[in-house]
Amino acid sequence: MTKIATLYGLFKLHALGVFSAAAEFFGYVANFIGNTVGFTECNYNISCGKFIIFYLIFTLAFIAFAIYKFTKYKNKKKGALVVGGTSLIFIPIFLLIGFPIPQINYFLPNGDMLWVMAFAIAFIGSTISRIGEKKRGIKKLALYYFLVLLAIIAFSEQNQLSKCIEGDCNNGYGTSTFVSGKFAGDKYVGQFKNKKQHGQGTYTWANGDKYVGEWKKGKEHGQGTYTWVNGRKHVGEFKNGKRHGQGIKTWKNGAKYIGGFKNDKRHGQGTYLFPSGAKHVGEFKNGKRHGQGTYTREDGTVKKGKWKNGDFVK
Repeated sequence: MTKIATLYGLFKLHALGVFSAAAEFFGYVANFIGNTVGFTECNYNISCGKFIIFYLIFTLAFIAFAIYKFTKYKNKKKGALVVGGTSLIFIPIFLLIGFPIPQINYFLPNGDMLWVMAFAIAFIGSTISRIGEKKRGIKKLALYYFLVLLAIIAFSEQNQLSKCIEGDCNNGYGTSTFVSGKFAGDKYVGQFKNKKQHGQGTYTWANGDKYVGEWKKGKEHGQGTYTWVNGRKHVGEFKNGKRHGQGIKTWKNGAKYIGGFKNDKRHGQGTYLFPSGAKHVGEFKNGKRHGQGTYTREDGTVKKGKWKNGDFVK
């Protein structure tokens, strides 16, 4: 009995070691993917690398299941229609699940047109699947098409949130305002391309915030200045609508940061000047002091060493 207990204990330790090694490897791969795609945080405020791993596993599992179901059909033509059509229905689901990944989000349509696209793809997939299952399903296609047409018209009307009040808001220079929805009261003056802000422009939010600078495909991208109504100000580089690259951010209370940004957060080498006169020069990560740094107090004394998640460790 003692031997069994000992073996069981060793097995638990071994399993724990394997699990720890697997978790460490998973974290390493996640960081590698996150750094490779150029983002550390997704819109779910989790590691983009980890999210992409789970997303790929989910996608590959679905593909494997679809192939398995296809092999069960003796009539391969029917199997291709049913499985292919059903798989097409799930494409919008995968797109919506992957929406937080910046690279996927960047190429998807904005606003309600995303739902129009998802609905249209799902409808086409269900139609193909019904044709494969039984021919009499075609009789209902006219009704389906009519319902889809009504949905697209309704969504298209809802999507007309902005109104061009001056100039060329399609491909040129113009002024547009948002008249409904969550952007109601916002105003953009600048260059357009394919009906999106693209080039130099100024965007003023209804609450008084303002961005002046470069745009790309409807998002702040390039050099720009963002001014908050509460007195904060950021001058520097933007990427896909976020502060990303070198920049200078100032606060109303006198605080100031000069250095690198990533996904709207202080990241990389930088200098933070406190309102009290103290100063920190060193590495930052996800908005916090992280890595080697030097902190100089108001009285001139210096603390030099390593920080982790904002705390001094040694």
